[in-house]
Amino acid sequence: MKTLKQNLQTLITLFTAGCITITLIILINFSQPRTDVAAGGCSVPDGICSASIDS
Repeated sequence: MKTLKQNLQTLITLFTAGCITITLIILINFSQPRTDVAAGGCSVPDGICSASIDS
């Protein structure tokens, strides 16, 4: 049961990070041209996901 609980916590963490990332991309999309988001958007989720896994 411990591994299941850890998996759920990991999923919740990744889901929360994903929601924050999507919110940031939407906010950036409203304040900047769309091309900037397309160019820089890919590296943002990877950075957040790797940071949450490390910690």
